[in-house]
Amino acid sequence: MAGKKRKLPRVALEQLMSACERMSKDADKTAMELFRTYLTLMDKYSDYFFSEPWPKKYDFKRATTFTSEDLDFIDENEDEYVDRVLTVFLKKNMSLEGFNATFGMFWTQQAYHKQFISPELKPVSEAFKELSKIGTDAKEILTKLKEQFEYVSLVHASLVDLLEAECLAKAIDLKAKEVLDLIHTEEGLPECGEYRCKRQRGKL
Repeated sequence: MAGKKRKLPRVALEQLMSACERMSKDADKTAMELFRTYLTLMDKYSDYFFSEPWPKKYDFKRATTFTSEDLDFIDENEDEYVDRVLTVFLKKNMSLEGFNATFGMFWTQQAYHKQFISPELKPVSEAFKELSKIGTDAKEILTKLKEQFEYVSLVHASLVDLLEAECLAKAIDLKAKEVLDLIHTEEGLPECGEYRCKRQRGKL
Protein backbone atom coordinates (compact mmCIF):
# COMPACT_ATOMS: atom_id res chain seq x y z
CA MET A 1 0.00 0.00 0.00
CA ALA A 2 2.92 2.33 -0.62
CA GLY A 3 2.51 5.70 -2.21
CA LYS A 4 0.19 8.58 -1.51
CA LYS A 5 -2.40 7.48 -4.04
CA ARG A 6 -2.77 4.06 -2.44
CA LYS A 7 -2.84 5.05 1.19
CA LEU A 8 -5.59 3.85 3.51
CA PRO A 9 -6.57 5.95 6.52
CA ARG A 10 -4.86 4.39 9.56
CA VAL A 11 -8.06 4.37 11.61
CA ALA A 12 -9.90 2.61 8.76
CA LEU A 13 -7.15 -0.02 8.60
CA GLU A 14 -7.45 -0.63 12.35
CA GLN A 15 -11.24 -0.88 12.18
CA LEU A 16 -11.03 -3.26 9.22
CA MET A 17 -8.80 -5.56 11.27
CA SER A 18 -11.27 -5.41 14.16
CA ALA A 19 -14.10 -6.27 11.77
CA CYS A 20 -12.13 -9.28 10.49
CA GLU A 21 -11.68 -10.50 14.06
CA ARG A 22 -15.45 -10.39 14.58
CA MET A 23 -16.23 -12.03 11.23
CA SER A 24 -13.71 -14.83 11.76
CA LYS A 25 -15.85 -16.22 14.58
CA ASP A 26 -18.48 -17.26 12.01
CA ALA A 27 -16.15 -17.97 9.09
CA ASP A 28 -13.79 -20.75 8.06
CA LYS A 29 -10.89 -18.28 7.89
CA THR A 30 -8.84 -16.61 10.58
CA ALA A 31 -9.00 -12.86 11.13
CA MET A 32 -5.58 -12.47 9.51
CA GLU A 33 -6.63 -14.50 6.46
CA LEU A 34 -9.72 -12.33 6.01
CA PHE A 35 -7.65 -9.17 6.48
CA ARG A 36 -5.12 -10.30 3.87
CA THR A 37 -7.95 -11.17 1.47
CA TYR A 38 -9.33 -7.63 1.68
CA LEU A 39 -5.90 -6.02 1.32
CA THR A 40 -5.21 -8.24 -1.69
CA LEU A 41 -8.42 -7.04 -3.36
CA MET A 42 -7.52 -3.41 -2.69
CA ASP A 43 -4.09 -3.97 -4.19
CA LYS A 44 -5.31 -5.97 -7.19
CA TYR A 45 -7.93 -3.36 -8.07
CA SER A 46 -5.95 -0.35 -6.87
CA ASP A 47 -6.75 1.75 -9.95
CA TYR A 48 -10.42 1.62 -9.00
CA PHE A 49 -10.13 1.44 -5.23
CA PHE A 50 -7.82 4.46 -4.87
CA SER A 51 -9.22 6.46 -7.79
CA GLU A 52 -10.42 9.38 -5.64
CA PRO A 53 -9.64 11.05 -2.29
CA TRP A 54 -11.28 9.50 0.76
CA PRO A 55 -14.33 11.40 2.01
CA LYS A 56 -14.02 13.07 5.40
CA LYS A 57 -16.66 10.85 6.96
CA TYR A 58 -19.09 8.05 6.21
CA ASP A 59 -21.88 9.09 3.83
CA PHE A 60 -24.96 6.87 3.62
CA LYS A 61 -25.94 8.18 0.18
CA ARG A 62 -22.46 7.52 -1.20
CA ALA A 63 -22.44 4.05 0.35
CA THR A 64 -25.76 3.07 -1.22
CA THR A 65 -25.46 4.77 -4.62
CA PHE A 66 -23.69 2.95 -7.44
CA THR A 67 -22.05 5.18 -10.02
CA SER A 68 -21.23 4.37 -13.63
CA GLU A 69 -17.60 3.92 -12.50
CA ASP A 70 -18.69 1.33 -9.93
CA LEU A 71 -20.85 -0.57 -12.40
CA ASP A 72 -18.28 -0.45 -15.20
CA PHE A 73 -15.69 -1.83 -12.78
CA ILE A 74 -18.01 -4.68 -11.72
CA ASP A 75 -18.93 -5.54 -15.31
CA GLU A 76 -15.34 -5.48 -16.58
CA ASN A 77 -14.71 -9.14 -15.82
CA GLU A 78 -17.58 -11.56 -15.21
CA ASP A 79 -15.26 -14.26 -13.81
CA GLU A 80 -14.20 -11.84 -11.05
CA TYR A 81 -17.73 -10.65 -10.27
CA VAL A 82 -17.78 -11.64 -6.58
CA ASP A 83 -14.37 -10.09 -5.85
CA ARG A 84 -15.22 -6.91 -7.72
CA VAL A 85 -18.55 -6.44 -5.94
CA LEU A 86 -16.85 -6.93 -2.57
CA THR A 87 -14.19 -4.38 -3.56
CA VAL A 88 -16.92 -1.84 -4.32
CA PHE A 89 -18.54 -2.50 -0.94
CA LEU A 90 -15.22 -2.01 0.85
CA LYS A 91 -14.47 1.24 -0.96
CA LYS A 92 -17.87 2.74 -0.23
CA ASN A 93 -17.44 2.22 3.50
CA MET A 94 -13.97 3.74 3.81
CA SER A 95 -13.50 7.33 4.94
CA LEU A 96 -10.99 9.43 6.84
CA GLU A 97 -12.98 8.76 10.01
CA GLY A 98 -12.71 4.98 9.61
CA PHE A 99 -14.28 1.86 8.12
CA ASN A 100 -18.01 1.36 8.67
CA ALA A 101 -18.22 -2.40 9.06
CA THR A 102 -20.97 -2.68 11.65
CA PHE A 103 -23.88 -1.43 9.54
CA GLY A 104 -22.28 0.20 6.50
CA MET A 105 -21.34 -2.97 4.66
CA PHE A 106 -24.82 -4.38 5.32
CA TRP A 107 -26.53 -1.23 4.01
CA THR A 108 -24.36 -1.22 0.88
CA GLN A 109 -25.01 -4.90 0.23
CA GLN A 110 -28.74 -4.43 0.83
CA ALA A 111 -28.89 -1.48 -1.60
CA TYR A 112 -26.99 -3.39 -4.29
CA HIS A 113 -29.21 -6.43 -3.88
CA LYS A 114 -32.38 -4.35 -4.12
CA GLN A 115 -31.24 -2.43 -7.19
CA PHE A 116 -29.52 -5.13 -9.21
CA ILE A 117 -30.17 -8.64 -7.86
CA SER A 118 -33.85 -8.68 -6.88
CA PRO A 119 -35.08 -7.49 -10.31
CA GLU A 120 -33.25 -10.45 -11.91
CA LEU A 121 -34.84 -12.89 -9.48
CA LYS A 122 -38.37 -11.54 -9.63
CA PRO A 123 -39.50 -13.43 -12.79
CA VAL A 124 -38.56 -16.72 -11.10
CA SER A 125 -40.36 -15.94 -7.84
CA GLU A 126 -43.44 -14.72 -9.71
CA ALA A 127 -43.56 -17.97 -11.70
CA PHE A 128 -43.21 -19.91 -8.44
CA LYS A 129 -46.13 -18.05 -6.85
CA GLU A 130 -48.37 -18.64 -9.87
CA LEU A 131 -47.60 -22.37 -9.90
CA SER A 132 -48.20 -22.59 -6.15
CA LYS A 133 -51.59 -20.88 -6.43
CA ILE A 134 -52.96 -23.49 -8.83
CA GLY A 135 -52.11 -26.37 -6.49
CA THR A 136 -49.14 -27.82 -8.37
CA ASP A 137 -47.06 -30.08 -6.12
CA ALA A 138 -43.54 -29.09 -5.13
CA LYS A 139 -41.73 -31.54 -7.40
CA GLU A 140 -43.66 -30.40 -10.48
CA ILE A 141 -43.15 -26.76 -9.52
CA LEU A 142 -39.40 -27.28 -9.39
CA THR A 143 -39.41 -29.20 -12.67
CA LYS A 144 -41.30 -26.40 -14.44
CA LEU A 145 -39.04 -23.72 -12.95
CA LYS A 146 -35.93 -25.58 -14.10
CA GLU A 147 -37.40 -25.95 -17.59
CA GLN A 148 -38.05 -22.21 -17.76
CA PHE A 149 -35.03 -20.81 -15.91
CA GLU A 150 -32.53 -23.71 -16.22
CA TYR A 151 -30.41 -23.22 -13.10
CA VAL A 152 -31.56 -24.67 -9.77
CA SER A 153 -29.24 -22.22 -7.98
CA LEU A 154 -31.25 -19.38 -9.55
CA VAL A 155 -34.50 -20.92 -8.28
CA HIS A 156 -32.96 -21.21 -4.82
CA ALA A 157 -31.79 -17.59 -4.80
CA SER A 158 -35.19 -16.36 -5.97
CA LEU A 159 -37.03 -18.22 -3.21
CA VAL A 160 -34.69 -16.87 -0.52
CA ASP A 161 -35.18 -13.37 -1.91
CA LEU A 162 -38.96 -13.83 -1.97
CA LEU A 163 -39.03 -15.03 1.64
CA GLU A 164 -37.06 -11.98 2.72
CA ALA A 165 -39.24 -9.56 0.78
CA GLU A 166 -42.79 -10.85 1.34
CA CYS A 167 -45.06 -12.46 3.91
CA LEU A 168 -46.52 -15.39 1.97
CA ALA A 169 -49.90 -17.05 2.29
CA LYS A 170 -49.68 -20.30 4.27
CA ALA A 171 -50.07 -22.63 1.28
CA ILE A 172 -47.41 -20.81 -0.77
CA ASP A 173 -45.12 -20.60 2.26
CA LEU A 174 -45.35 -24.39 2.62
CA LYS A 175 -44.58 -24.90 -1.07
CA ALA A 176 -41.48 -22.72 -0.67
CA LYS A 177 -40.29 -25.01 2.13
CA GLU A 178 -40.95 -28.13 0.07
CA VAL A 179 -39.17 -26.79 -3.02
CA LEU A 180 -36.16 -25.68 -0.94
CA ASP A 181 -36.04 -29.15 0.63
CA LEU A 182 -35.99 -30.74 -2.83
CA ILE A 183 -33.26 -28.37 -4.01
CA HIS A 184 -31.01 -29.34 -1.09
CA THR A 185 -31.77 -33.06 -1.19
CA GLU A 186 -32.78 -34.44 -4.58
CA GLU A 187 -31.08 -31.70 -6.60
CA GLY A 188 -27.91 -31.95 -4.56
CA LEU A 189 -27.35 -28.25 -3.92
CA PRO A 190 -25.02 -28.09 -0.87
CA GLU A 191 -26.41 -26.80 2.41
CA CYS A 192 -26.24 -23.02 2.28
CA GLY A 193 -25.66 -20.32 4.86
CA GLU A 194 -28.82 -18.42 3.97
CA TYR A 195 -30.71 -17.67 7.17
CA ARG A 196 -34.14 -17.58 5.50
CA CYS A 197 -33.57 -20.91 3.76
CA LYS A 198 -32.52 -22.61 7.01
CA ARG A 199 -35.42 -21.09 8.91
CA GLN A 200 -37.94 -22.04 6.24
CA ARG A 201 -36.75 -25.63 6.25
CA GLY A 202 -36.81 -25.85 10.05
CA LYS A 203 -33.05 -25.98 10.35
CA LEU A 204 -33.02 -23.14 12.91
